Amino acid sequence: MLKNVDRSFAWRLFPFFVGFAAISIQTVFVRLTLSIFQGNEIALCIVLGHWLLLTGVGSRIGAKLRCKNVLRLITFIGIVYVLLVAASSILCVFSKKLLGLPLSEILGVGPIFFISFVVLAIPSVLNGIFFPLLVKSVDDAGIAFPVHKIYSYETFGSAVGGVFIGLFFFSGLNSFEALFVVLGIFLFIFLALGRKGWLLKIMGVFIGVGLVFLFVFNRQIVNEVWKPQTVEKCVETKYSSVVVASYQGMRTLFSNSSPLWVFGNEEKREELVHFPLLYHPRPETVLVVGTGNYELAFEVLKHKSVNRVIIIQKDRVLQSELNSYSNFYGMDTESTGKVKFMTGDPVRLLERFKTKVDVVILNIPLPTSAYLNSYYSLYFISRLKDVMKKGGILAFHLPGGERFLSREHVEYLKVIGNTAQKVFKHVYWIPGNTIHLLATDIVLDVNFDVVVSRLKQRKLDVKYIREYYLVDRLSPFKIQFLNDLLAECKVKKINTVEKPIGFYYETILWDKKTGGILKDLYKFLNKLNFKYVYLVFLVIPFILLTKNKKEKTIKFVIFSIGFISMSLVGLYVMIYQSYAGGIYLKIFLINLGFMLGAGLGARIIVREERLLRLGMGMAFVSVLLLSGVGILLIKFSVGYSMYDILVPVLTFFLGINCGFLFPVLTGLLEKIGGKGVAKTSGIGYSLDVIGACIGIYVISAIFVPVFGLLNSIIFLVVYSIFVIGMGLFFTRIQA
Repeated sequence: MLKNVDRSFAWRLFPFFVGFAAISIQTVFVRLTLSIFQGNEIALCIVLGHWLLLTGVGSRIGAKLRCKNVLRLITFIGIVYVLLVAASSILCVFSKKLLGLPLSEILGVGPIFFISFVVLAIPSVLNGIFFPLLVKSVDDAGIAFPVHKIYSYETFGSAVGGVFIGLFFFSGLNSFEALFVVLGIFLFIFLALGRKGWLLKIMGVFIGVGLVFLFVFNRQIVNEVWKPQTVEKCVETKYSSVVVASYQGMRTLFSNSSPLWVFGNEEKREELVHFPLLYHPRPETVLVVGTGNYELAFEVLKHKSVNRVIIIQKDRVLQSELNSYSNFYGMDTESTGKVKFMTGDPVRLLERFKTKVDVVILNIPLPTSAYLNSYYSLYFISRLKDVMKKGGILAFHLPGGERFLSREHVEYLKVIGNTAQKVFKHVYWIPGNTIHLLATDIVLDVNFDVVVSRLKQRKLDVKYIREYYLVDRLSPFKIQFLNDLLAECKVKKINTVEKPIGFYYETILWDKKTGGILKDLYKFLNKLNFKYVYLVFLVIPFILLTKNKKEKTIKFVIFSIGFISMSLVGLYVMIYQSYAGGIYLKIFLINLGFMLGAGLGARIIVREERLLRLGMGMAFVSVLLLSGVGILLIKFSVGYSMYDILVPVLTFFLGINCGFLFPVLTGLLEKIGGKGVAKTSGIGYSLDVIGACIGIYVISAIFVPVFGLLNSIIFLVVYSIFVIGMGLFFTRIQA
């Protein structure tokens, strides 16, 4: 079918739709796994890393396959691919139940690593097999530059797929529905263009019917996953999967399988609200940043002096569900009129926030990612102070303990306290299983008598924050014990966007609780001089250069291009989220920019060695410029609109370099090794994606939490100088 078709579009559609399906399936699996694993950036890195690693393994397998009728094999693999991707998605959502674990149980690094590996193994390997087989089919048809063309059309397909999957989510489809639509399109294209055969047709029809069945009954799948709880509402927003479920009369709202709000839970509401409000002499305007609803507002309005409650929530759909299931406790129109909801990214909303407030309650999830860490950073705390009246109080709610706090836990609290004290004159600690940190510019008397006096004076109708409870909670002994622990802690670090120390400690505490190994690695690297990290990562290129083993050197350069490019993309995403607010569905713009750039870069056909050297030189300069701009974005604020423009543009130019270099270097590798275009393309593709996998693991999951954004990007600059410089040197020898 591919013979004499250089002028037709048939052979172009195969790689295009492979790329289209791959990026869509990858995106859906990321959403599913993050929902199941209450994912932070560590879980995200594990999932993406597995996808890339296993795709690389599949590419090596594809390079070794031998078949007379390559197109028939591609069609068969495509049909099986659809079946196994659908099966893996079901396995993913039922994984905890199959292991006998509650859906809301927090898993450690080890279980997440194992489960995601099993779920992604077959789909990712099959995804990797396509590339070398498509190259072989085009090469067999006598079409020139097969690697350039297959790579470019696959990346163009990925760019379009990224846009379409985003549109599917915008239209209201959930992850399952979007996945089954994509698989249906992919199946139709492969059956329409592939080799005909009754067996393949019958397989395709049965699988197609199965996809329709799964699409129609996907809500029942969700209900089964959540049993014995009863699902009352399930909706996927731009930011997370939201489920409202009830069990034995208790209704809970879950975000990515984590309980975010228990409706009717008076104890939790009173804990969040009354400590900061009781310490303020006369609160009138209260700002809640994060999770809040009419139930929380009702608790705030028990203080009769309060005439305005403002709740900022990034997710409009989530806020709607929080409100619609709220118990209004008889709140009249006048009371509800005092409550204002603002939806949008808190960082951007605060920039144009005009009201001055007396109390700020920060009810944001703990800094389990670089993005969430930004809400506990010096930058964001400074923005909060800008909207506070003189003498206002900012309240943090941090994990605590009644009897024991580990050394890392104390250091974590100390870092958050240090950061708040950079902005406010005083910080005060209230011990307990939830530790409250109050930051203010006025002197507070946090003793028991003051709080009880105001409690009685304001005639608060409370059930838990009462005199008998406060005697123990505010005992001088407990307050002094916590203050002594913090005073003995000599940590002087502060939490910044550039160096997310809060993310570092929160990951250690999470890993310690779940019995993982990250805590030991983090603590070891934190004590290590950064120059030793440079030494380890630069010794391999140095050895390859001095031994002048041409084939291994080129392989390492291909690996490093994947490593550098994916690391830079990950850092750009983190920079954007930390300084300009959540990236959310704008990730598709970044994906679109990178994939379009890669596709265009692959269309640049290099016929002369000097152009190869010119390309390597351009890549060398480009990586330095891209890294330099990244450093400038970290060190200097450029305005939100500039981040919206610069980050996709930067990834576009990064994509051009990667798309240009990959087929060129693969061609050079084939010329040196003489192993044939198909086999060499499989080897090169596997090296590229495995390099990207290592970049995800090392830079995003390890370097950023331990060494920070700035050190990570400087490391990439130095690494790029070594590796691309080595490539320039090698191509000079080849000339």
